[in-house]
Amino acid sequence: MNTRRLVFIFIILGLLMIGVCGCTMNNINNQNVNQSDVLLNERQKEILIARGLPTGYAELTSTQKRVIITIEEMLVHAENKYGITVKYISYTAKSWSDAEHVTMCTIDDNNHTFSVTKTQDGYIDDYIAVAVVKDYENYVCNAMKQFLPTAEIKVFATITKTTLAAIPKLENAFDGATEAAIWILVDGIACSDAEFQNFINMSKRFLSDHSLYSSVQFIRLKDCLVDQVEKSTFEDFLSDKFYYARELVYINK
Repeated sequence: MNTRRLVFIFIILGLLMIGVCGCTMNNINNQNVNQSDVLLNERQKEILIARGLPTGYAELTSTQKRVIITIEEMLVHAENKYGITVKYISYTAKSWSDAEHVTMCTIDDNNHTFSVTKTQDGYIDDYIAVAVVKDYENYVCNAMKQFLPTAEIKVFATITKTTLAAIPKLENAFDGATEAAIWILVDGIACSDAEFQNFINMSKRFLSDHSLYSSVQFIRLKDCLVDQVEKSTFEDFLSDKFYYARELVYINK
C-alpha cells in the first residue's frame, strides 16, 4: 500500500514538473516575442508621433503594438486591393456599437475618404462605394434632366451597398448593382406643382426600370436656391422654409 502511494506521489510530482517547465518555456517564448526587434515603417512612426507615443516597438504597450500593426495591415489591404496610395486619418477600436476600423483617404486629386473594417473573416471596405458616387450622381442627374429640361437639377447620393468590384466604365453598370440614398433638388421657380409631380413619376419609373434601388427625396426648392446648393451644404436646405414641396419614395427590389 505504501509502495503504491509512493509511486502515485512520484507520478504526480513528475506531471507537476512537466507543467512548470512548460509554463516557463511559454513565458520565455512570449518574452522573446515582446522583445523582438520589430522595425516600424515611416508611416507607422508618423502615426505614433502624432499621438505623442514612442516610435520604438519595444517601448509600446501590448495594446499599442497590436493597434499599430493592425492599422498598417488595413492601410496595406486597401493599397494592394485597389492599386492606390492612402493616408491614415483615424482608428476606431471595437466596441458594443462599432467594429474595429481605420478611416483613410486616397492621396490623389479625388481625396476619397473611406474605411477598412476588421471582421472575423478578414477585412472589408467601402472604397468602391465612395469612389463611384460622383459617376453615380451624374448618371442619375443626366436621366432626371430629360424629364424636366427647363429646370436646374442637382443630385446628391450616398451609396450604401454595392456589388461592384471596380470603378465601372459604363453608366449602366450601376443598374442592379447598387443601393443608395438619393436627394434630387429642383429649381421650384422653373416648374409648377403639376410639372413637379409628373417629374417625380417619370423619375421613379426610370429608377425602377434600371434597378437603381434607393430611397429618394425629391425637393422643389424656392427662389432659385438650387444654384447655391453643393454636396457639402445640401442638407442645410432640407428645412421646410427652403422648399415648396418634398416627397420621399422608395425604389425596392
